[in-house]
Amino acid sequence: MAKHHHNNNSDNQQSTAIDTETLVDADVGSVEDIIGSEDVTTTVDAVVDSTTVSTVTDPVVAVEPEPEAIIAAPVVEAPVAIVAPVVAAPAPVVQPTAPVAQASTEGELKLSTMGKIAMHNIADYMENMKPGKQVFPADGARHQVSLYRALLTILNGNADEFTTAFSAILKLFNDNADGVFRDTHVFRFTEQMTLGDNERKAFQRLLNLIKLTADPKSRGLALKQINMSATMEFGVNDQGRQNILNFYGV
Repeated sequence: MAKHHHNNNSDNQQSTAIDTETLVDADVGSVEDIIGSEDVTTTVDAVVDSTTVSTVTDPVVAVEPEPEAIIAAPVVEAPVAIVAPVVAAPAPVVQPTAPVAQASTEGELKLSTMGKIAMHNIADYMENMKPGKQVFPADGARHQVSLYRALLTILNGNADEFTTAFSAILKLFNDNADGVFRDTHVFRFTEQMTLGDNERKAFQRLLNLIKLTADPKSRGLALKQINMSATMEFGVNDQGRQNILNFYGV
């Protein structure tokens, strides 16, 4: 009886060995696919050594549980974020500053050396006395004297260049009638000027003549309101008087 039991165990071991070889042969390809070709042998041996082989029995059929009633969860819509349109702030309005019309350059005016210096001094006056620039009384009076001297140089100068230079001066006064040559600016610091009374009168009268006749459109009407004799009473020499009379045709 004991011998028969021993044979059954041998049969079982043989059957188990066959099943193990079958199992190994069947899974080698899938293991190689998963792990790769390098360590297939080592990995298979490890699987065989660590696996407890049991006698093949009838397959266990898994019984699927009956499906439970599925209760659909309520659909909650995510709130829609309303993004307000971005409105760009309006750009600040910058009022441009009217440029100061500059005196004609030497290339545009064919003048003598004295004439060029006079026009340069007028341009310098316009830059230093322009609106918005701080001017101390002493400096303002000095610039006014410089302007007066420059005007006399042109008025009493060569007849050949007088028309060209004086026309340029009239244009400068007309272009800057609301700027450096407006009444509130051009008559500043006259009391501080280092001039005698007659020269101060001459300066103010010449400024009036130029300002009133600067605009060619109203020049004819303005000439009817100007006393030329009084205008040329001081400061202007004989050449200057002749230049003025010829220019205005009076």
